[in-house]
Amino acid sequence: LTTGLCEASASYTPVVGPGETIQSLDYCLHSAPSKSILVFRDLGVLCKDQKVVRRVRDIALRFEQRHSCLIMVDPSPLSPDLARLAVSFDLPWPTHSQLEEIIRQTYYRVKQERVEEITSSLTKRQLEQLVNTMRGLSPSQVERIITAVILDDFSFDADDIPRVVDAKRDLLGSLGCLETIVVDVGVNDVGGLEKLKSWLKVRRGGFSRKA
Repeated sequence: LTTGLCEASASYTPVVGPGETIQSLDYCLHSAPSKSILVFRDLGVLCKDQKVVRRVRDIALRFEQRHSCLIMVDPSPLSPDLARLAVSFDLPWPTHSQLEEIIRQTYYRVKQERVEEITSSLTKRQLEQLVNTMRGLSPSQVERIITAVILDDFSFDADDIPRVVDAKRDLLGSLGCLETIVVDVGVNDVGGLEKLKSWLKVRRGGFSRKA
């Protein structure tokens, strides 16, 4: 939608210009060669237009005959009338090792790009805690948060962990999917519930690398 429909070549030559959704779908329907793979990003939000829906349905039928494939990359589910024509594939959240690698690569990238001296003094245990804090976020969200806390004081250490927690809380709050509440008490400050406390102690390492 922003770059147009381009061929997957070194020059990425546009076949249809940016913003020309109907024309791009018409190209897929009438001009795309057999055994093609076409990728559309954020097309689902435009499927409120019945002209778009009609063309996508026609493409699904035509591509089945041509052995071609239309891939729609969207952050939200498709409408029911299109979902029944598609095979849904949800990208999984980053694993523990992937999160750790994203954090490391982000630190090295910022360190290389900035003229200021940037240092790190995170221990393995603190890095483990940081990785666990990042669970449930996408790679790009992790990169933005880590970059922000590093550039805040040009260091990457244990003091950044509370900042990461705050940044994640603000991010999830802005999405409207979760409300977090900051508390100043620990488990030991809660009376009773000894069995629950024992269970939490046992399960504390359930998301660690060792688990």
